[in-house]
Amino acid sequence: MERLWKRRRWLILGVLLLASVLMVGRWCYGWGGGNIDVFDFDAEDVDHIVLCNGDYDFTAKYKNEFSSLEPSVITGRKDIETIINEINCFQYAGNDLPSLLQGKIGMGGGILHEVQFHFRNGEERTFCLFTSDAEPRGDDVVMSYRFYRKGRSELIGKNALGPTEWIYDLYEKYRPIPEKETS
Repeated sequence: MERLWKRRRWLILGVLLLASVLMVGRWCYGWGGGNIDVFDFDAEDVDHIVLCNGDYDFTAKYKNEFSSLEPSVITGRKDIETIINEINCFQYAGNDLPSLLQGKIGMGGGILHEVQFHFRNGEERTFCLFTSDAEPRGDDVVMSYRFYRKGRSELIGKNALGPTEWIYDLYEKYRPIPEKETS
């Protein structure tokens, strides 16, 4: 009887260890991650979106230089729906903890995409996507994402995996052209 109890104890311990490894793998690396589904609204609630893109360049002294492009104001319902759907369909890819432990965060630079939602009721919400990849365009780009909140900063952000070409396409479609504005 005691021998059976020892076997059960090892079995229970093994199952708990396996479950712990799977939970940490899901949290850190996004194992089995589905869609991130971060937006609980649709295009009808949004008046317009301001899309900002910028390049962060981190120097060796940790001073950052930010080169900003003029923001694009997206007003088309179909394009607003595209932004909401594309971001909601990004795949969960874990969090920044593995990169933080390896010392990869803040080394080299990256691309920031800021999506400012301006709702019909006057409310505003800002969603940020940041990639530190050397190739910020493609079908499988890993990006940190979060909602911007004044006075609050997260040490460990969540990551998403997905295409980014549509961001650049919409930015170019609605980009203000200086020649148009001066004439």
